[in-house]
Amino acid sequence: MKHVKLIILFIAACFSISADVKAQDSKKQDLTGNWQGIIEMGPTKLVVLIEIAEEGEKFESYMSIPQQGAKGIVGNTLVNNSSIEIDFAAAGIKYSGVLSQGKINGYLVQAGHKAPLDFLPVIEIEPKTEAKKNYTSEEVIIHNHNGEVNLSGTLSIPNGKGPFPAVILVSGSGPQNRDSEIFGHKPFAVQADYYSSRGIAVLRYDDRGVGKSTGDFQSATTKDFASDAATTFNFLKNRPEINSKKIGLLGHSEGGVIAPMVASEQSDVAFVVMLAGPGQNGAELMITQKSLIESKMGIAKEDIEKGKTVFGGAYNIVTAFPNDNDLSDTLENYFDKAFEGQLDDKTKMAIVAQINTPWMLGFLRNQPSTYLAKVNCPVFAINGSLDLQVPPQNLKLVKKEIEKNGNKKVVIKEYAGLNHLFQHAKTGMINEYGTIEESISPDVLKDVSDWIIKQ
Repeated sequence: MKHVKLIILFIAACFSISADVKAQDSKKQDLTGNWQGIIEMGPTKLVVLIEIAEEGEKFESYMSIPQQGAKGIVGNTLVNNSSIEIDFAAAGIKYSGVLSQGKINGYLVQAGHKAPLDFLPVIEIEPKTEAKKNYTSEEVIIHNHNGEVNLSGTLSIPNGKGPFPAVILVSGSGPQNRDSEIFGHKPFAVQADYYSSRGIAVLRYDDRGVGKSTGDFQSATTKDFASDAATTFNFLKNRPEINSKKIGLLGHSEGGVIAPMVASEQSDVAFVVMLAGPGQNGAELMITQKSLIESKMGIAKEDIEKGKTVFGGAYNIVTAFPNDNDLSDTLENYFDKAFEGQLDDKTKMAIVAQINTPWMLGFLRNQPSTYLAKVNCPVFAINGSLDLQVPPQNLKLVKKEIEKNGNKKVVIKEYAGLNHLFQHAKTGMINEYGTIEESISPDVLKDVSDWIIKQ
């Protein structure tokens, strides 16, 4: 077994990503806000996101490494003028940096390995569409008794005489606000503007525990998020401006799991749009993502295959394990053997902690066949050809599963040159997302709205 590198700490795959991007507050320390950096480990390049927040007189940081599925790791933070020290104890990582000319220059240390890591601020990109604004927006609060959660959102209602058809936007994984804000982009804000301007009411909302919504995000699972989406659906059915028989759901990435989940349980869902929604089960998708991303990074084929074997074995344990109370010990023993004893205890426990969370366990065990085959409404499923997180081969799987129950109202489409966010891209790699001015392809906006209107 080769020397264990820093990147093995994190689960080498990702489903969707989130960066709760906010405008910088000039009154606060220049260090506060959202930052993006790239760490290089030989041929491997990983995008690292940190949010530095000021909580009263103290600071706190949150780290995410989208390519590895690591999200919202909390770090104890010390700020001294332009210097910053962050201890991400749960991951066994420390970061030291100095702010200079709008850039944080520093290095990251884990398990004795030191690597340079500099950060640039995430620049907010304003939504741009060509549609004329002919709708009104209303702040709404929707109560879900499951967990006693209050979901805060925005309902955009077209001008004119209703009732109107409506679509609910469901975000991907990670803590996301109602705009599905990421790398300075606001794809849900762009979609809400476009669809509402074409006569479709749109509801988008902050995830539980995010933005103005209450609840605990960290302990929530995909089923909890599906419960939230179902609650918003029932809310819209009681709005006089909305045609209760023409309400559908549009989900991106994990949202592409949630939308058909809700439709499989509620027969009055009028339609479903799946933007990069998976047809593979969770464990298989994680391995597929891992292989595609590492191949694009230029990692040796033999190392990719080793990673598939190691993490594939871990995921198989998760999917077959009967008692989650004993899962951590079993995984620790497994990784001891898989890495031939060369993995230090701190790193090993961090890997296990990444896997053994309510959300990750639920996702690894997710079987799309259990709900896709129960969807009876029209479905529009689309992917970009450069999507490395939910690759386009999932489209045929989605269509196959839905049609098993005789539902032939399924349209699938693959868009050439688009990435996981449906931006025109060159490689599809995550580190491109924030460098592309386009938030979402105009072709996708038009096709989705045209399809919804036809329904």
